[in-house]
This record gives sequence, structure tokens and C-alpha cells, in this order.
Amino acid sequence: MRRRACWSTEPMRRALRPSLRALGAASALALACAHSDPHALSERARADFAAGRTAEAIAQMREAVALAPDDAEAHFALGAMLLRTERVDEAEPELARATALAPRNARMLAAHGLALRAQRKWGSAESALLRALLLEPNDTSTIAALGEARERARTCALVARAAKRS
Repeated sequence: MRRRACWSTEPMRRALRPSLRALGAASALALACAHSDPHALSERARADFAAGRTAEAIAQMREAVALAPDDAEAHFALGAMLLRTERVDEAEPELARATALAPRNARMLAAHGLALRAQRKWGSAESALLRALLLEPNDTSTIAALGEARERARTCALVARAAKRS
């Protein structure tokens, strides 16, 4: 036989109903604000990217950049995501904008140099990587990327000279 509660839950439900409605409205407002907050979008995009949801992450970062066009970190994050997904032609302008907004950020300069290197713009890549090294002289990955860019530029110049001679 089922026991009946000695008290009814209906008065409690009635008392909580306005609070639950307010909580639902607050949740909806928080969700709406998250879509207009570039930092919240950036954080969600980074989490989505780390979880392998690259298309969603890139779309969210594009939205964050649109909401905060002068945010160097947002441009950098979008450019880095695009670069990591081998969308170099889309990444390079974002990284260029990031370095224009934060010209003394070695990490952004190095990433821009990597994008330029991937586009085979050896001289521009060398320049960006050199500027990054001037700010962070002990960054071994930038040193290696600069060495490769210089070697490729030298090889391309030799090939061009040989082609002119023949």
C-alpha cells in the first residue's frame, strides 16, 4: 500500500512557480547576452575547437570578430583556427589584422609569419618572423620557421636566376 504524504506539495509548487519563471527568463537572457558578448563567444569557440567542432568554432569566432573588430586576440584566435585547418588564404588577413592591432605581440607576429610562409611569400614571412624574434629571441619554433623561410627564399631566388640564364 502506498503511503500518502502528510503534506501537499501543491502550495510549494505554487510558491515556486514565479521563481521558476524568473529563472527561465534569466537563463534566456543569459543565453541572449552570450551571443552578443564577444569574449563569451571566443571562449565557447575555443572549447568547440578543442573538442573537434571546427566549423562551429570558426563560425563563433567570426561572430566574435564582427562584434569586436578591434580585438586583436579575437582576430588572432580566428586566424589561428583557420591556419590549423589549412585555410591559409582566410587565415592570413585575420593574422595581419591581429598584428596591426597588436604590433608588439610576438605570438601574433610568428603566427602571421607562418601563414605567409604557407602562402610561399618568403620575404614577407621572413620579415614577420624576424620581428617576432626581436620581441622573443629565445623562441625556438620561430627560429626554426625563420630558418626555413630564409632557406626557401634563397632556393627560390636561385631557381629564378637559373631560369633567367637559360
